[in-house]
Amino acid sequence: MKLKAKKYPDSKWIIEELDQWLKESHNINIGKIRNMSKKLNIPFGLFFLNEPLAQDEVIAEFRSDPSPELEETISYMREIQAWMSDNNEQQYGANFNYKLIDRKLSSEQAAEKIREFLDLLPDWSKNCQDADEAFKLVRKICEDNNILVQLGSTTEGQNVRALDVDEFKAFILTDKYAPLIFINNNDTKYEKLFSLIYAIVHLFLGENSLFDENEFFINQDTDFFYSEVATELIAPKTTVYEKWIELEKVDLTEKVKKLAKIFTCSNSIILLRLKNLNLIDQDDYLKQLNIFKQEGMKSQKESTSQAHLDTDKDLKFDSNFIRALNQSVIERTTSLTDALDLTRTDLNTFYKLVKTKASSS
Repeated sequence: MKLKAKKYPDSKWIIEELDQWLKESHNINIGKIRNMSKKLNIPFGLFFLNEPLAQDEVIAEFRSDPSPELEETISYMREIQAWMSDNNEQQYGANFNYKLIDRKLSSEQAAEKIREFLDLLPDWSKNCQDADEAFKLVRKICEDNNILVQLGSTTEGQNVRALDVDEFKAFILTDKYAPLIFINNNDTKYEKLFSLIYAIVHLFLGENSLFDENEFFINQDTDFFYSEVATELIAPKTTVYEKWIELEKVDLTEKVKKLAKIFTCSNSIILLRLKNLNLIDQDDYLKQLNIFKQEGMKSQKESTSQAHLDTDKDLKFDSNFIRALNQSVIERTTSLTDALDLTRTDLNTFYKLVKTKASSS
């Protein structure tokens, strides 16, 4: 075995340790595997496979050259999903059919099917004070429908390894029993809300996916359907037309700001909605988008909810997952050691999580 010293400064130790593993496999424990995982930047879960996965299977169809942070985050979420999927299968005995829409439907029809399943009213955000409140509402609705929603700003809680919002905003891992949506918590609160809605569209199409800002605002030729359905869920066409007429005498920049406030979303999302509805043309869309960028207002970054580093552990984990995991520990179907390992926490932090999620049920 040959390792590059620059990439692996502990290469000598790694080689000696792996040689020892081959000689004394019965002495390998979780702690040693976890340590080796960090040294080699190989996702922890991959050490337990009988055969190695090809990279395109590890990342699904997401990225050809993912960062170690993204790769490990996807692997970690799959660990959580696998546990929750097994738990839900045992609890409910039947899988959930989340593939409810296809591209043959109009955006309005697709959005209506999603609303019906989630019991989401067309004006669902009208009583939300801001995007944070709207995000919490949609997240709670997802959890009520056994859809895992996880947030994270760093790689497995390692604060020195932040997740790059330019690389990805969110990803979706489909599953019959525990579909999972992961939101990059380093994003602004308005864009996290749209990412969650956009991910829901992918989920109900039955698709694994990972996306960044380019998919929202640039690659519209190939991804027009997703943005149309997502923006219909946020700002229904009939209501947008009504408000557009009411604001007829207001100049476009101010009109966009007022509409963004009405629908509790960012200026850029309203611009996208107006373009999709042919209320503005491509030139106006790009001109206005540039105005908001220059003013530092794109996605209303002045009200960012950045810096959600994982000292705020309770925000990261899905409520149903923590409650189910704690119940499994109580029933002794999952060991406490395994629970701590799965949540990457110590004993005190784990029970703080349990207490917080219990009170939010």
